[in-house]
Amino acid sequence: MSSFFFKLGKRIAPAVLKGQWLYQTAVGDERDILRAEYQMGCQLAASFQSAVRLDADPTVRQLLGLLERRLVPCVRIPQRRFAVRCVLVADTNAFALPGGFVYVSRPLLEFCRFDPDEIAFVVGHEMAHVVYRHAADRVFALSVTSLATRWVTAGNPMLTGIAGRLVAEGYSRSQELEADTYAARLTRAAQFNPQAGIALLRRLLPLSRQPGGLAQFFASHPPVSERIENLQSSLA
Repeated sequence: MSSFFFKLGKRIAPAVLKGQWLYQTAVGDERDILRAEYQMGCQLAASFQSAVRLDADPTVRQLLGLLERRLVPCVRIPQRRFAVRCVLVADTNAFALPGGFVYVSRPLLEFCRFDPDEIAFVVGHEMAHVVYRHAADRVFALSVTSLATRWVTAGNPMLTGIAGRLVAEGYSRSQELEADTYAARLTRAAQFNPQAGIALLRRLLPLSRQPGGLAQFFASHPPVSERIENLQSSLA
């Protein structure tokens, strides 16, 4: 995980704690939990966007708007809301916050050559982390370790290391593969080319083996070759 997104973990943790983690404490039916998760996501998104610049390029906004209009209805969970935004940072990356706030970086869009099918796969992958609540669980873990780190006034290096690893390692292997499978099926349902995800990963394969640059993006993901095999099986 690159430096900018590492720092994100520290920035959003206070917002999570301030929101009292309604997602974890909400009682009632699924609709109540989704509403609480969205409210929490709004706080996190506001905190994040106060530290970055959103890409105001009308072409980019039009492209991401197209993806929203086609992908979101295919989720088929009426209470789920999504907003896809591009941020002007140097990192080649994408991530999602609870409540459906998806962010992609400008360098990632450029690497995808602004191809709607490839970007749809990336966005679908991040949407999966929201649908399966991977994002909510991960941010909760980050907030807990942030609180623990602050509680140890001596700055225990072990606890600091745990907080860093949670950001750097990202989601588990099974969660990443699950998100890829979901993205492939979602893009197909939205009538994007479902093979675009495989094409993107094949182009990334040699780069994932090189030190620096995009290699940092793959540090928290399963091997690209494994992701390709998983997608091929999902689309068979």
